Amino acid sequence: MEYVLTMSKISVCVPVYTMKDGMGEKFLVEYLSHFLYQSFKDFDIVVSDQSPGDNLKQICDTFSHVLDIKYVKNTSGINNAANNVNNAIKHATGSIIKLLYMDDFFIDGAALQKISDAFDANPAKC
Repeated sequence: MEYVLTMSKISVCVPVYTMKDGMGEKFLVEYLSHFLYQSFKDFDIVVSDQSPGDNLKQICDTFSHVLDIKYVKNTSGINNAANNVNNAIKHATGSIIKLLYMDDFFIDGAALQKISDAFDANPAKC
């Protein structure tokens, strides 16, 4: 039997970390919830977590039954945002990489479709 590695067209990379008063957890739940309403479905979410605990992993695990989430623990360069961004991007497999922080989200249900369409319309500029 031959296995074929499939990759999503878009990898959304999100560097995450815990915050005071549980805000990291709240942001991540809202962040992931917004992806449920995207009309474009050929995407995955790469979560790079530099938190000391596993609260954010548990949230990713909860959403993993409805979203394609690749969770990676980042243990190098703790408290270094750039290192966490780079770690997320390093694990992305999509042909398009979209960086979106955990306190940001798409309000347009067609946001990923628009990104895909823009790349398709301008292949020479990619």
